Amino acid sequence: MHREATDDAHTTGGDCHGRNELMKPNRANILVVEDNPGTRELMASLLTRMGSAVTTAASVDEAMQHLRTSAACDLVVADIVLPGTSGLELARSGRRVRPGLPVIFVSGYPEAVATALEYGAITVPKPVTWNRLRRVIQEALDDSPLRDT
Repeated sequence: MHREATDDAHTTGGDCHGRNELMKPNRANILVVEDNPGTRELMASLLTRMGSAVTTAASVDEAMQHLRTSAACDLVVADIVLPGTSGLELARSGRRVRPGLPVIFVSGYPEAVATALEYGAITVPKPVTWNRLRRVIQEALDDSPLRDT
């Protein structure tokens, strides 16, 4: 399955309606994998505000260390372009350790998004629209065999 969010929902700092949508509880355990510290912390903060428990990783190696533990992880949100190993490799390796694990890719590189879509990945292009990301996360969780709804 692949999805690319395409709506024009509000971004961070949008109107009151957009912020209310952002605050709807998600209650997922999400691993955020992003090499840019500012982007990683902003993503973690917003996902926490949405009601998720968030763990962050700056690299594929760090993310894989987390996934090899027994820690809860319902979903991975990762940049496609990461130093060393790509986000696509993270998805492959992560699913070997945790079959069925949903992975959503976020990237500012159109070529990377196109490649991810060829692999059937769920993608959200940067700049991230937070309502779009929230909706894509919820859809991925709803489709995941790992969660009871």
